[in-house]
Amino acid sequence: MNRKMVLVVDDDEVIREFLLFNLEDLGYRVVLASDGVEAVTTVIEKREVDFVVLDMMMPNLNGKNTLKILKQLKPELPVILCSGYLEMDDLVGQAREAGVVGCLSKPFSFAALESLLSAHS
Repeated sequence: MNRKMVLVVDDDEVIREFLLFNLEDLGYRVVLASDGVEAVTTVIEKREVDFVVLDMMMPNLNGKNTLKILKQLKPELPVILCSGYLEMDDLVGQAREAGVVGCLSKPFSFAALESLLSAHS
């Protein structure tokens, strides 16, 4: 069985762990990154990343710049943006510019994330 790999990028450890356990329960392989630098390194080293769940507000390399680099490395990579700080209109605007597959405003339901992932599998 070819299980999809999801890269979860968030500076909040509680969110990363929550998504790890729930995504694994759905059968996804999960790799975690605590900031954009780790995310970029992961995509370079693990080319089999199938999806990215990306927080927009992070230290070191924010979500917008991380997204730009990820799309340069792997343009076809589906990315879901998440933020608890940006207004949804701002988030959707940035998503459209970058060609991402969806946006979630924190706090979001796991069902909403699952729906976006299934729609793009």
